[in-house]
Amino acid sequence: DPLGGCIRWSSNACDSSIAPITTTTTTTVVATTAGTTTTTTSTTATQEVVMALAGNTCPNGYVKLTTLAGCQSSMNELSLSNFAGTENENSWPGGCYYCNNVPGCTNGVWFNFATLGASNGGATPICAVPGWEDNIDLSVDTMFIGDSDIARWDSDIIIPNSVNVGVGGYTCDDVNGIIDGNLQTYNPKWVVIVCGENDLFDQSVSATFSDFKVIIGKIIASGAQAIYVGTKPEPSTKSIHSKYQNYDALIREYADSLAIGNSSPTLVMIDVYPAFINLGNPKSLYDKDRLHLSSQGYGYWNTWTTTALNDPLGGCIRWSSNACDSSIAPITTTTTTTVVATTAGTTTTTTSTTATQEVVMALAGNTCPNGYVKLTTLAGCQSSMNELSLSNFAGTENENSWPGGCYYCNNVPGCTNGVWFNFATLGASNGGATPICAVPGWEDNIDLSVDTMFIGDSDIARWDSDIIIPNSVNVGVGGYTCDDVNGIIDGNLQTYNPKWVVIVCGENDLFDQSVSATFSDFKVIIGKIIASGAQAIYVGTKPEPSTKSIHSKYQNYDALIREYADSLAI
Repeated sequence: DPLGGCIRWSSNACDSSIAPITTTTTTTVVATTAGTTTTTTSTTATQEVVMALAGNTCPNGYVKLTTLAGCQSSMNELSLSNFAGTENENSWPGGCYYCNNVPGCTNGVWFNFATLGASNGGATPICAVPGWEDNIDLSVDTMFIGDSDIARWDSDIIIPNSVNVGVGGYTCDDVNGIIDGNLQTYNPKWVVIVCGENDLFDQSVSATFSDFKVIIGKIIASGAQAIYVGTKPEPSTKSIHSKYQNYDALIREYADSLAIGNSSPTLVMIDVYPAFINLGNPKSLYDKDRLHLSSQGYGYWNTWTTTALNDPLGGCIRWSSNACDSSIAPITTTTTTTVVATTAGTTTTTTSTTATQEVVMALAGNTCPNGYVKLTTLAGCQSSMNELSLSNFAGTENENSWPGGCYYCNNVPGCTNGVWFNFATLGASNGGATPICAVPGWEDNIDLSVDTMFIGDSDIARWDSDIIIPNSVNVGVGGYTCDDVNGIIDGNLQTYNPKWVVIVCGENDLFDQSVSATFSDFKVIIGKIIASGAQAIYVGTKPEPSTKSIHSKYQNYDALIREYADSLAI
């Protein structure tokens, strides 16, 4: 008997034990002949937290721990370090208990939501004096709640100051049964919730969604914000994947509707299903049961949830593949004027203004927050850098696989750090690349005029011309032909109103086009430049070692341009 206090044993477990030593204070007062007194006080203290004997009861004078946070806090009192997890099992001790080499039980401290529970082998309850839990500050920043996907997640290790109260097998209805107490106990700022998949095995989408909305209503009413981590396309549940998708669709709409009129979303969604499909939904995302997540699957959840919790602008409603797909409108400019009449017959006017930030860095993705638009000009993109105190302009491109317009990369795989301008207007989300956006009309107020504009193919795009030549702009795009340049020259001449245009094009054309056709395209460009009032500088072809087979075409092309330049000068 480790504590030496068991009175009655049954099936190798203690059913009744002796009360602990309680706190006693004895004071002895002795009068002396000198009229003074001597006081002696001795105190014996009660141990506030104890590990009981194997069984399902606490020693007299102690009670079961009823909260997960109380259970975890008790570990410090007993110098225990391994928290094994949570459960809802009637066959193990209720509340907080400890296993050490107990058959069927992973070593460590467990918290069992099954309040009654039962004795089981050598599992030993952890108990405390009444009221001990009342003195613990159980507040956390983030509470994780839901089914086995939450219960199996090491979220409290990954996310600082968080608690995980997930229970395997729980439905949204089950979560509704424990959410109130947990909100009151942990007073979280954020609640990360996963529920619905277990419900949809034998319940309709609409009924499950109704239960979900009740949970979210309680979270919002407590003052917290919710993050819903969506369903996943597990290989073992294909028969109900259509229900999963319909359920998530309802939650997307619900999250958008809750965001209307708010400065930050009360419900944020991490859209897992399409994100896993985009990854190819490999088996490596799942455990051997093809239902629960593997460490790789949880790795994605860790990243996505951390991003959502640390949302730099606080406005993203829905995340997919770690990029924001939908966000809240910014605060708009409002001016309030109050006029107060005084007894002297004068008036006092007080005006307060809340200004909109004209240029913002959006959340990772390919969209701007509501009230902002993409930047459509290179000069607008470069001007935005001053507004955001950014100094490194990385270059231009025409890539459908990166955000359209102006965007920023900082340690994004495959992207050089800095600000990029993408001529591919639509573009696409890509990792952590973040669009730079402005209020409508902001670019219209910028004087984009330059002395010199550089335009053309990769020889222009790779040239640090805007650093070498003062008051210049470089709008070169790798891979461009003269025909491609024709497609962008008009807008750029209008935008930048240059005095000089430095142009390089033709080499890419001559791989599969005749010299005469390429020269015709070139003359159209020069005609547009001259018509705008600018002068053109053509930088000729170069004898690259890798293109020897078409060097004769290069020379013929340049010969035509020499004659053309001479003729224009007459």
